[in-house]
Amino acid sequence: MRVVRLRTGLPLHRDGGLLKPQLLPFKLGIAGKLGSGRQWLPWISMADWLRVARFLLDRDDVAGPVNAVGPAPVTNAEFTRELARQLRRPAVMPIPALALKVALGGFAHEALTSARVLPAVLNRAGFAYHHPDLPSALHAALND
Repeated sequence: MRVVRLRTGLPLHRDGGLLKPQLLPFKLGIAGKLGSGRQWLPWISMADWLRVARFLLDRDDVAGPVNAVGPAPVTNAEFTRELARQLRRPAVMPIPALALKVALGGFAHEALTSARVLPAVLNRAGFAYHHPDLPSALHAALND
């Protein structure tokens, strides 16, 4: 029996995932990178995530762990800059790690840790992304 273990990056969709809790602070101009901003942020557009799931259902030759992430990794600082650019809002108020730990408790660990994850299995299997880079994925998430 074939088993696929889908390891999902942070999905980009304006109504949920990574974006929804960030939109208000960005729109108010009180957003910024989290901690050092150097931590990797594995992302994927919601449309591509759905396409990955369908692709894997149709491909009997793919098994084991599969990283459902965008093919162009970015850091938290790069993500913050691009989201601010697309929203046409400043993002000049960095959030210190200590403030995150006080505000979020144990969940701060998720925002401050780093994993540079690549979609190696999907690339080898020939998956083609509709949103291969962060600018196109954010544009789709914010405007579709």
